[in-house]
Amino acid sequence: MYRPRRDPVWHVAGLLETMAPILAHHLCLSDRWICRKRMNITSPTHEGHGEGLSLTAEATGASDLDAAREQRWNECQLAEPVLQPRMKVWTYREGAIVLGRSQHALADRPADGAGGSSPENLADSDAVRLPLVKRGAGGGAVLVGPWLLSASLLLPLDDPRMAMTSVADSYRWLGEAMVETLGELGVTARAVPPAERIPAPERLAWACFAGVAPWEVVVDDPATGVARKLVGFAQRRSRHGVLLALGVLVQPAPWRLLAQTLGHPVALADELAATTVDLASVSPRPVSNDDFLAVLWPRLQPMSLMTD
Repeated sequence: MYRPRRDPVWHVAGLLETMAPILAHHLCLSDRWICRKRMNITSPTHEGHGEGLSLTAEATGASDLDAAREQRWNECQLAEPVLQPRMKVWTYREGAIVLGRSQHALADRPADGAGGSSPENLADSDAVRLPLVKRGAGGGAVLVGPWLLSASLLLPLDDPRMAMTSVADSYRWLGEAMVETLGELGVTARAVPPAERIPAPERLAWACFAGVAPWEVVVDDPATGVARKLVGFAQRRSRHGVLLALGVLVQPAPWRLLAQTLGHPVALADELAATTVDLASVSPRPVSNDDFLAVLWPRLQPMSLMTD
């Protein structure tokens, strides 16, 4: 008569093989619970595609949220499969600097040890320094605050807007949607194709808005012809889905705060200001965040809206 092996190693191996799917399931559930508990996140309840949608601050989730919460939220969303396109809007009560992955060491640097420039060339040494927040994605430092309107767009891996395209070209549909939105608001803008991308000069490579990546949105300065960046994009892909992040400069950004916090000369902050532009400066009429989102929303479909 056949008797199963009683060898302890084989017994443990067989037990682990049997339990592996169960353990994986519980670990996944635990990960989701931790993220939702920490962030007080609820599953999206809005499943429509914008018909009759009221884009008030409450409806869009565009409540004042700090940069650290935004980054934690993004991480949590990619910890589980993205099953449908969805978006969350972010605004910021206070200024902060979000550091790319290669810049994380800056967050641990003493406040008075930044940079190698002489004090007279730096921004006001007595001025406030902004808090630093780390993000998992790469790229340069992003200056967030009331002057920036941001959104996180989550897409399944098989979404037609992302599938079968290069990383650079996967921004195209979003860049074109932004250009159409701005056009309806009376602003002439363009999305920069890959062949015309504008690399950041080395002296400004630490700042995200210093360069123009493929399909980011610029407004050509009528006086100088300089392409001034208005909308920036970022992307992170995982085995669970794709996160597209966008940021629109809606008001003049205090670039000197960015420079002085990271220890760079004032002249670089002024140069950064000359290569960027904000919506308030180029729009023929005042445009609120809700105004902008209301015009953009139909161009993002299909998409569900996430709120707290």
